Amino acid sequence: MMTLYEIKSEARDNLKKKWLFSAVIFLIVAIVFFLFVAIFMSIFPIPTSNYTLSLGDLGLPIWILLIYPAVRLSFSNIYLKITKSEKPKISDCYSGFKLYWKVTLLSFVRLLLVLVWLVLAYLSTMLNMIFIGITSGLSQTQMLISSVFLLLFIFLVGVAIWKNVRYNQIFFLLSDNPKMKIRDLIKKSNELMSGNFWKNFLLNLSFFGWNIVVFIGIIVVISPFYTVGNYGFVSVLLWPLLLPFIFVHIYSLVSKAVYYRTLSDGK
Repeated sequence: MMTLYEIKSEARDNLKKKWLFSAVIFLIVAIVFFLFVAIFMSIFPIPTSNYTLSLGDLGLPIWILLIYPAVRLSFSNIYLKITKSEKPKISDCYSGFKLYWKVTLLSFVRLLLVLVWLVLAYLSTMLNMIFIGITSGLSQTQMLISSVFLLLFIFLVGVAIWKNVRYNQIFFLLSDNPKMKIRDLIKKSNELMSGNFWKNFLLNLSFFGWNIVVFIGIIVVISPFYTVGNYGFVSVLLWPLLLPFIFVHIYSLVSKAVYYRTLSDGK
């Protein structure tokens, strides 16, 4: 199995002379993503009344459920091609929408498999609150029971996070195997991630550090202009300063594609 250093090193090798093109592809996919969101929000605007519930109130969840899976699959197609030393095409920017219904259903099934554990965690909290409410005082036994409920809540949330990680290869798998059944994609992702939770965590953590560094750099650059009230210049300056975030994200996605290759090829 490749080390994290080898995975990231291979990702950088795959991106040689492709950074700019990858950034353009990323921006095109992002524009497609936000275009769909803008269309949805224009059709179902957020109501001004606090007493009216409409689809606008559910904009973000519906956006994630209906649009994000196809966009995520497009990214998977693009960056898997890069790991194969293939040059992505502009048409790859919307390639995920060719399997729209399948990838949306796949993402929904994954969400349900994780939500089951979160719902159980919520129920354990409610039971704990009911238990505390019906007891007039907290004896040592009652405190012990309450602590058990708390530990149960932590355990169930931990299981939900663990399950979510186990299923995080489904988009790469679908990209590689577009005819594979949804059940088999979930099962295969679960198998690939078996025993690799910690390595996956460290890989994501390494890019979190880079994002923090970039964020601090942006704050350092714009803070002098912000403090003197030059907000217009700050808004103009902010856009080019976001480019490092894009490059870090591309680096992260290609590294995850390489990581998927190491899992699927058994390297």
